[in-house]
Amino acid sequence: MASRAKTKAWRALMQAQWLKALVTRDSDHREWEDESLAKDVVQLHIAAEQQPDSSDQHLSQPSSRPKHGDKGKNVKAITSEFRDAATALETGQLVKDPYFTLFEAVGALEIMDPKMDSGFLAEDEPLDDTFDVLKEVLPEEVVGLMDQMLCHEMAWHMGHPLSTSLFTSYHLDRLLWPDPRRLDDARFDKHEQVSQEDGLLHVIFRAYCLATIKCCNFVHRRVSTEHYYEEEDFVSNLYNRKLLDDFRASDMQQLLDQALKVAEEISAWDDALQKAISVRLTLRRRLLIAMQFDLNPDQEARIRCWKHCSELLPALIQTHTVSKPVTAAFSIKIQRRLASSVPPRPVVEASFGETHAFLANLCRDAADVYRVLEYHGSTNILNFACTFQSRKPQPSIYVRCLLQSMIFHDMKVLGSVTITQTIHDDLEELVLPADILLDPANGNVEAPHDPRFQIAKEMRAFVLRVGDSFLDIFRAVCMNRPRMRRMLCHLVSDWESVQLEAENLDVELRKYTHEKPLTEGDPTGIEIWSFPLSSWAYYYKLRQMEWIIQLGFELDIYQDDELPGMYWYLSNVAGAKIQHLERIQTFVTRQSGQSRKLSPSQKASFRQCFSLLDVTLLETSATQWFAIALSKLHTVLSMLPPRVEGHPPLPYSTAELRHALRMRPFMQLSIPEPAPYAELSAATSIPSGTAEDESQGSIKDQAMSMLEIAGEAARTARKEWEALGKLDAKTARCVNCEEWWRASVKDIIRACIACSITVATTEKGVQTALGMGRPLSDVLTAEMPRVGKRYHDFWIVPKLTVQQADVLITPYSKLSSWTLHCTKYGRHQHMGLQARCDSKHVLAIPVLLFQAAARLKSDGMALQYEKTGTGLGQARHEDKLVCLSISSPFRELSPQSFLVKSARSVLQFCPNGTVAYDSVAISSSDYSNLGFFEQFAAAAYCPLNNRDNAGGTKITCSAGNCPLVESNDVISVYEFENSLKTDVTGYVAIDNTRALTVLAFRGSQSVRNFVTDANFPATQTDICPSCTAHAGFWDSWVEARPGVMAALKTAAASHPNNRVAVVGHSLGGAIADLAAAEIRKSGVTADLYTYGAPRIAGATLSNFITNQNMGGNFRVTHKDDPVPRLPPIVLGFVHISPEYYISSPNDVVPTANDITKYTGAVNLLGNSGNNPLNTDLSAHGWYFNAISACGGSDFEFKK
Repeated sequence: MASRAKTKAWRALMQAQWLKALVTRDSDHREWEDESLAKDVVQLHIAAEQQPDSSDQHLSQPSSRPKHGDKGKNVKAITSEFRDAATALETGQLVKDPYFTLFEAVGALEIMDPKMDSGFLAEDEPLDDTFDVLKEVLPEEVVGLMDQMLCHEMAWHMGHPLSTSLFTSYHLDRLLWPDPRRLDDARFDKHEQVSQEDGLLHVIFRAYCLATIKCCNFVHRRVSTEHYYEEEDFVSNLYNRKLLDDFRASDMQQLLDQALKVAEEISAWDDALQKAISVRLTLRRRLLIAMQFDLNPDQEARIRCWKHCSELLPALIQTHTVSKPVTAAFSIKIQRRLASSVPPRPVVEASFGETHAFLANLCRDAADVYRVLEYHGSTNILNFACTFQSRKPQPSIYVRCLLQSMIFHDMKVLGSVTITQTIHDDLEELVLPADILLDPANGNVEAPHDPRFQIAKEMRAFVLRVGDSFLDIFRAVCMNRPRMRRMLCHLVSDWESVQLEAENLDVELRKYTHEKPLTEGDPTGIEIWSFPLSSWAYYYKLRQMEWIIQLGFELDIYQDDELPGMYWYLSNVAGAKIQHLERIQTFVTRQSGQSRKLSPSQKASFRQCFSLLDVTLLETSATQWFAIALSKLHTVLSMLPPRVEGHPPLPYSTAELRHALRMRPFMQLSIPEPAPYAELSAATSIPSGTAEDESQGSIKDQAMSMLEIAGEAARTARKEWEALGKLDAKTARCVNCEEWWRASVKDIIRACIACSITVATTEKGVQTALGMGRPLSDVLTAEMPRVGKRYHDFWIVPKLTVQQADVLITPYSKLSSWTLHCTKYGRHQHMGLQARCDSKHVLAIPVLLFQAAARLKSDGMALQYEKTGTGLGQARHEDKLVCLSISSPFRELSPQSFLVKSARSVLQFCPNGTVAYDSVAISSSDYSNLGFFEQFAAAAYCPLNNRDNAGGTKITCSAGNCPLVESNDVISVYEFENSLKTDVTGYVAIDNTRALTVLAFRGSQSVRNFVTDANFPATQTDICPSCTAHAGFWDSWVEARPGVMAALKTAAASHPNNRVAVVGHSLGGAIADLAAAEIRKSGVTADLYTYGAPRIAGATLSNFITNQNMGGNFRVTHKDDPVPRLPPIVLGFVHISPEYYISSPNDVVPTANDITKYTGAVNLLGNSGNNPLNTDLSAHGWYFNAISACGGSDFEFKK
């Protein structure tokens, strides 16, 4: 009986659920049209569920909740009727109801599941809304409500639905439902008559809410009229609400003005509250104006509107502290009611920090996007869109749709140029300069037999055919990055059709242009035609192919083992593009030579065409070389054991299948044909050959050959990208987006530099591992940096880590006759190595990175090593302390590596007293000064501080990386920039706040060249007898010395009590060393602060500077910074002492505990003890902050 009762109860419940489904079935947005009916059905659902199931008697009893006669409730007990209907069915009988579809059936299964049923009420959860929107609120709560509403609004901009963000507000729900017919109907008290005396709620907050809704209306209108992707970028569903479409923005502005006036008249508020509310009302008003006229042709006015919004954001976050959130004012119940047909979703509210950052980017991007309105040709527009869309973070969907509207709206490009004119301009600039096909006069000819009439007719048809395809390229660039790639994959097939149709049209147009072909010099006399329209289409097809492949790298689509092949394919596509551009260039050159008399406009057209071809060829060639470099590098790293770390298991995939997937977008293309798997595999693997060839030596030779190609290709790519970066904005077609374009080029150059270093490291690893018959894993492991950790998103340069191995010796060809052997000394487990040549023992390598204690033996001058208790390097000869420097886990016995051929060379190399083994923590005052003076070095990179004038400039940093200096009264008194012989640049400034005179040197723009240059010449100085220094550093100081010393003398006269400080970063720190030495020599006490400075001199000069005792020496280094390890110690260069070593990682402000002080000119516990193969260029640009950020990049090049 109990089982039967349960079955009946289940059937009755299903019928109740079916009734609920029928009530909601016909609503497009799954909303309740009659709210009272909705509540009744929910109550019926609850009553049916709560029926006891123990017996038939219980089944016949009506529900006790809700009760008959409850006021305001229309309830009818239908349990008995459902029971009778269910009893009439046979067990297992199926009843087909045409109105009970699969949707309702699945919905019935989800009922009463709190995660799936939008109408589910928890225990003791009331059905009605409990929040009172008319409740009196405090000023702090109004500020909190405004901030919460702003957070929900930005969450909508980020892609969340209105039902889970802004529409969860009870206040907005009251204003928007039912739909107000007049603006006065949009009130909080529409159902109850209350006094309007509460100006805080009914005037101030109401105006803010209405203006917020109107802003959303403008955003929704802009996004909905452009190409975007629902749920992926933006959710446009309004849930049967209107965003005040019928009301003017000027009405909202009047309400905001009235609210501002009311806020100013309330004297009971303190200044903080007054400012907080005024800032939010003013910001809302400015946002409203900016979004209302987002397509206004007045470019400067639009930019000003968004910049005015940005100006208020610091005050917004500053006054957020006075806000008091009202969490109950936002409820998930509203979401359930609005989106009743979908499972309930949690309320989404971005944090205030996220909101502020997003809004700041929105205002910045919206202001910048108006730069595109200045027409400089379609290539410039495309470059603008590409560089603008590649910003991090990517512009929001509203800004991207705004860019779409500006590019093409109302049949106009940039609001002023027709699509026909745009395509004609593009054709003229690329393939048809001063050509009859684009002569505007053709359209004026009315005689059908005239060739010009036929040309105009055919060209109109061509523009009509390619117009949408051409605009789709711009639309694709305006999409989010995954959608852009997907759209391009479809577009490239369309451009294949465009190319074929254009080829036919080219043949047809020859009848009217009377073009003559080129004939090759061979006897066959093959005719070559220009095919200008087809060439134009083929160029854009190749450009889309490049983007598709490059976006695959950016989006991490390719597995690590696919990188060699995809970079190889990218180089092939770039090669095809180069050949095609050279072909176009040939015909354009011929055309210019055949024209006897050219008008000035025709000459300008040819110059413009040749300029574009040259720039495009240079960029494509740089792309090809860099792709070749990375293809070869990744091939070596993936083919030599072990494979690159990080490969996920691929049990259901093969290389052939993945290759077919990567080539799928290009399978329909006739030219260039997709690369067959066999060809790609052969190009990106090391051939095995015969059994004899499979020896380690053969593999080594092949790997080294590939690495040699990779190194040369990386160097060539770097030179070409540098040449590209030196072009002016007009030539590079980056007008109005020059800074973004240059930043991208600099990032690629940084990637080229890193690639060269990685290739060199890999060469050493291959030589060592395969030379000893060891696996490469004993030496190197490789990690593929993901997006956000790369120098540039398109170019994946592996990050190598050198393994801490035992003794590794790579025999050098010149030393092949030497005898190498290991020796144990007593019970010590650390081995030493010896090599014998010409009856003399030479230095070899101890185990690991530790220095060893060495005692010179009289017999045979052999050197013996063992680990000391301090783990430092020491050597003694006749009880005199000498120094040895070994900082690599493996060494080559070569003249280029550290190789001591006799004890005498050791003594000459490192004089007495230069080995360091003392380390101490730094004081709080030293820590404070290190961070403070670092900002003076950072300011030296800012162009405004070194304009080569008499001074008078307040020292500031556009990158915001010298706030302590900016907060002081610091004025430059002398500035110098890029002198004739060297690139020495800097300033002399007076800090009136701290009574300082500061001499600051900027890091050299040629620092990258310095890092990769093996030539470090030394020269004699006049600072002290027999004192030598790096020739480049000394020349820089000598050139700057007259002006600097004169400025310091003048400053001392006007500020005699000031203490002098000399600062510099990178190569600027090396010049600062020499400058401080000479300043002290003149009798002036000067503190010296250098950051990431290289070794400047021999031991004599370094010891002289260390022991001057005319001010403190503070040489600061950073972990893995390569510059302080140059020039090598083996060449006789050493540092001044002491060293302040920062061990914290990049992008982290070091604490006092992260900095250790080491004494001595040579020590292996600081930066010099870092593994030299773990070279991090980014570490050079980060000390207490991004020290060289004002220069636009951590590493610039000398111009």
